Amino acid sequence: MVKYGLDLDKYAEIIIRYGLNVQRGQEVVISSPVNAYEFVRVITKKAYELGSGKVTVFYDDDEILRNNFLFDSEDVIRQVPEYVKMQKKYIVDSKSCYLGIISDDPCVFEGVDAKRIAERQKAIVKACPEYRKALDNNETRWCLVAYPEKHWAETAFNGEKDAMTRLGSKISQAMWLDCDDVEQKWKNHVENLKRRSKILNEAQIVKFHYKNSLGTNFEISMPDKYIFSGANDVGTLDGVDFIANMPTQEVFSSPDKNTAQGKLVASLPLVRNGVIIDKFYFVFDKGKVIDFGAEKGEDTLREILNADEGMKRLGEIALVGYNSPIRQTGTLFYETLFDENASCHFALGKSFSSAYQGGTKMSKEELKKVGLNDSVNHVDFMVGTSDLEIIATKKDGSKMVIFKDGDWAF
Repeated sequence: MVKYGLDLDKYAEIIIRYGLNVQRGQEVVISSPVNAYEFVRVITKKAYELGSGKVTVFYDDDEILRNNFLFDSEDVIRQVPEYVKMQKKYIVDSKSCYLGIISDDPCVFEGVDAKRIAERQKAIVKACPEYRKALDNNETRWCLVAYPEKHWAETAFNGEKDAMTRLGSKISQAMWLDCDDVEQKWKNHVENLKRRSKILNEAQIVKFHYKNSLGTNFEISMPDKYIFSGANDVGTLDGVDFIANMPTQEVFSSPDKNTAQGKLVASLPLVRNGVIIDKFYFVFDKGKVIDFGAEKGEDTLREILNADEGMKRLGEIALVGYNSPIRQTGTLFYETLFDENASCHFALGKSFSSAYQGGTKMSKEELKKVGLNDSVNHVDFMVGTSDLEIIATKKDGSKMVIFKDGDWAF
């Protein structure tokens, strides 16, 4: 079945086989906006054909959620219904694979008080700690993918009549669905990102220095036992590989939360909670944001930072070549799943426990002591440019070129 330039059967098979890596008899839980129902039906059928156990689908609708934000009282917004808690608990208890489908209007929450959105997010995180822990520690294999949505397509392609097909075609290009042997393409890609991760993990890097003409001049250090990963993660309960984001181009880790120093200037817009944030920057001192600004969406940016103390510090460092396949699509997607894979990026908020040796077995306090960050959220923002230079300082004091002219040096 081809829809909006996407071969949905091929897309679904790559997701089930390589994204989630569903094992025979294993249950699958899908969370999706209602508008992606045709894609969900294809994925459900494909999962069964490939030997999965029960497939359960939870639908949502951001237009309804927008009205909830506009008209519900603050007390109601902070309430997390029992069925939501039960849904998330079921994912953990059933040891299901979890698939999240992104198919959203990037501007759906414009005009909504950013504080109300933040309050709801905090309430859900607080009410569902087992679910958050399972995803953070890779106890549940999970994957995020995308499907075209009308308003999203019109935003990305300036309201053109064929915007949905253009967006679908770009998603297909980013996923390599147009390749003759898409499975081999993904296998080769995963191996290349593993190679780069191995180089970084063996280099004993102490500190990174970022600099470009956009205004970024920034340093950050790494914990002693850092781990860089690329493309595939490993389920900590079953040892089975999976790919959490499809597409993916990043090699990532978690830095020492107390060491960020200098200025980071965003190179691409950020869409958060249905609001576009553009032309923004952060200034850090001793790990903490001490100044920030944005030409568009500054109120939403402020609410991101004010969610808790952890949102003022960094939880992720990610390396992506400027000439990545996502960048080569020539498209600003207005969706982090794609735009973060077109650019080096950082994330405010929660660190990855899997980015530290033995981290998935450590308590929050133990992770904090070794420099990892904790927060209710994790928000990526892009900093990569065509002239970005990244130089690493190694444990022996020598320098190592990581990026030159915006791209990998190895």
